[in-house]
Amino acid sequence: MIIHEKLAHLSKKEIIELMDQYYHKGVRVKKLVEDYKVDCRPNDLHKYFPPIVLDRQCPVCGENFLKKRPSRTEIENWGNPYREIKAKKAYCPCCGHIDDEICGCDACVEKRNKEYIKRETELEKMANEIKIELEKSYTGKVCVDELDFKDRVYLASLLGHALSEDTSVIKSLSECDNPCSCLADGDMDERIIDYLLKRNIIIIDINSLKYALKHGEDENRFMRYKLNVEIDDNNIDTLQELMNPKIDFSDGKNILEGYNLWKEVAINDCMAFLVNEIAKKNVEFCPVKKTEIMMDSMLKHFSIRQVQYIIYKSVNEVSKVYLKNKFNRDSFPDIVFRRMIFWDSCMTYRESEVAEYRGGKKFSYNNLHGVLFFKVLGLWDKGLRCAPDIKIIKECVRK
Repeated sequence: MIIHEKLAHLSKKEIIELMDQYYHKGVRVKKLVEDYKVDCRPNDLHKYFPPIVLDRQCPVCGENFLKKRPSRTEIENWGNPYREIKAKKAYCPCCGHIDDEICGCDACVEKRNKEYIKRETELEKMANEIKIELEKSYTGKVCVDELDFKDRVYLASLLGHALSEDTSVIKSLSECDNPCSCLADGDMDERIIDYLLKRNIIIIDINSLKYALKHGEDENRFMRYKLNVEIDDNNIDTLQELMNPKIDFSDGKNILEGYNLWKEVAINDCMAFLVNEIAKKNVEFCPVKKTEIMMDSMLKHFSIRQVQYIIYKSVNEVSKVYLKNKFNRDSFPDIVFRRMIFWDSCMTYRESEVAEYRGGKKFSYNNLHGVLFFKVLGLWDKGLRCAPDIKIIKECVRK
């Protein structure tokens, strides 16, 4: 029995009696402190009781673990959902090791330092290997004149969203995360970067490799990039042109490209909205080809905001029935799909009667929308409020 100095004047038998009266007899703590002449506050009495010896050994030095005794209040509140009681951690009286993931004993600190050095060395090696491969595969800068419609829209969106103040680097997606703006909805931000990387329009900033690799599967969101287009460092006009592209629509090809990209963005936005609305009901959903086909069908008649309204109504209508009848969670997306198909079939020839989604936050700024709908196609809010239509594009680009 390990006896604290506050209880050193008591015999082992008296200490056992004191603990018995404290834990089992319900005697007032103030009375126990006075009767046993313990020099402490009543609330602290339990802290000086001999710790519990556990039948487990410390992995550092082999001594038996000890555990501090709980107070009466802690025992009374165990299992109470409104009172969080932290469990006492087992500890070693010899080396100070704590039976916890985060322990500050010398042995654990040294172990973590060694693991950190090992991990840093591995990351450095991986970064250097990737750097060598990137340098081998580098084919030079892309000429501005080689950029097509999609290249220019995606690049302008990314530069406007993530170009650093000194224009030396394109910041990572994680650095630009904020509730007021985004590059694009859903995972389209990552797809834009993948597209520009494959086209060699941007390249990985090798200085960010090591930091990005630390984040494992999310490394792409922590990677920085550099612009890989042939422009003079001092040529502000060219950079401004890349950020505010002027597209020649005299050729019908770019009008068609604009229509195709409008459709692609619309489908993406609606799918991302569907995933987000279903997630609000604590149901996981991963869209597949069937989802894309349905969105494409609906967007022939409805605008992005109208489809979002149909999704919003469908999810909430199904949710009420789902919660009442306790359907299987896996069936929730399928029921939502059927409800959306019902809406689609009922309203196809009455699209003007379908409301627009206006809920949630007031549409945080989407940089891809800003470039495609406003700067390039001149659609303004028609990009969100009209069904994708090549005739609308032709009318807007003539203005």
